[in-house]
Amino acid sequence: MLTSVDDLFPSSQLPAARPIAPLRELGAYEALWLRERTSFRSLARLFGSRPGALPSDFVPEREAIAQCDRALQAAAASGTGAFGVTAQGMPEFPRRLRDAAFPVELLYHQGSLGLLSTRCVALVGTRHPSREGERCAIRLAQHFAGAGFTVFALQSSFRRPGLAWPARLAARGAICVRSIVDIEHHLGS
Repeated sequence: MLTSVDDLFPSSQLPAARPIAPLRELGAYEALWLRERTSFRSLARLFGSRPGALPSDFVPEREAIAQCDRALQAAAASGTGAFGVTAQGMPEFPRRLRDAAFPVELLYHQGSLGLLSTRCVALVGTRHPSREGERCAIRLAQHFAGAGFTVFALQSSFRRPGLAWPARLAARGAICVRSIVDIEHHLGS
């Protein structure tokens, strides 16, 4: 088990097969996002100019370590709980994410990444949806259910008392769940 961020940052790397330290990449990616005028577009261009590059290729190691520490402290303070970090270039990184107009280089996740290879859609709501937001979610659920997708609606996102649209989603084929564990159980993961 790792005890500090220092355990994740090897001082040397093998030239032929460089190891990817997920938390080092987390820190470097966060540092890139803190730069002025950073956007999904600008990061996609940066990484597109150097195929195979990792976030740490663009950020000094000390800065990556400092941002990793800050990010882990923020996650702990927010009660986020355990989460994983998967960087582009790691075997478990979802290849389909590369098809995005502005692909991400790093993915923070909770639960099983294997769910991303299933034909499903998750609708995650807000505590204060607009009427148009509710209508849009219902249309999306109908569309994806009709297209053969399994649609999950995460109930923890719908905490407003009396909110009716999760039930309306369920009536249209969505499966209302409390957590990612429920989704994994339903899919048999």
